[in-house]
Amino acid sequence: MKSTKIKHLIISSILCLATIGIFLLFGKKLPDVVPVHWDSSGNVNGTIAKTSLTYGAPVAYLLINFIAFAKFQGDRVHIMV
Repeated sequence: MKSTKIKHLIISSILCLATIGIFLLFGKKLPDVVPVHWDSSGNVNGTIAKTSLTYGAPVAYLLINFIAFAKFQGDRVHIMV
């Protein structure tokens, strides 16, 4: 059971880091400032620099991944449908 959790951690971490590769491949098509939030009228009211999006977002995903792994290491997850 523990090896399964480690496999999930490794696979999910690879997916988080793969987003850096995707951003590097297609990042040149992004503007220098990327809109990330819009108001109810459709006006941009939140932006992020392309470099922050390219490197910061995947690192943040990776940190969240590790925190979730550590928090739920011994817990059983129950999904209610």
